[in-house]
Amino acid sequence: MGRKKRGMNELRVNLLPEKAKRDYILRLVSSIIVLLFLIINIVVVYIPYNRYNNLLNDLRFENSLKEKDLQTNKDKYDAFFHDIFNYQDSTIKDIKTSSLDFKQITRLFLDDTVTYLDVHDNLTQAEQLNPDYNMNLKPVNSTVQYIDYNEVKSQFKVSMKFDSMKDLTSYQNNLITIQYIVKVENSIITPEVVLDEEAGKSYTRYKCTFTITINQDHLTIPKVEGYR
Repeated sequence: MGRKKRGMNELRVNLLPEKAKRDYILRLVSSIIVLLFLIINIVVVYIPYNRYNNLLNDLRFENSLKEKDLQTNKDKYDAFFHDIFNYQDSTIKDIKTSSLDFKQITRLFLDDTVTYLDVHDNLTQAEQLNPDYNMNLKPVNSTVQYIDYNEVKSQFKVSMKFDSMKDLTSYQNNLITIQYIVKVENSIITPEVVLDEEAGKSYTRYKCTFTITINQDHLTIPKVEGYR
């Protein structure tokens, strides 16, 4: 009778071949790399791009507003040179025959970027180098309603609106520093409620009329070429 061989029955189960394991690991690593690349791309490129693109759009919008203001000021310049008149006889004054450079003088009222240096002639070297004289005289967003000139009295009458009382006071103080301005008087200050339809709220602006007396013979008053 033959003897049966005793021993352990071995069961070998190879659930995943070695090559399939390597392929799975490669796919997993590739997926992680792609995911990391996407995250880095979002953090480093997409988010900053959106931020800078929004900033660029804001700057473009601000630039369009400034261009609109510039065009408005140019229109006011043109209107001023046609409409300036003499209170005594109500006749149109031909400013071309005047020794005063009205374009420079009226920049005090119409130009948001005008400085002390821009509206004076014959300043000393020390004055020209003074950094305080390179600051804007007219507050941003202040607007001119009208300008009248009385040749006999050498007076400008300028109606303006300001965003705040602080801007109004600051501007009046700046006018007083102009060397050829003899006196600055202001009318009663009138608050005016303005509705901002886009923002859905209202705010207050302050209207004031300045009467500005100038010394036409002062050395620093802007003169047209040929009268200096």
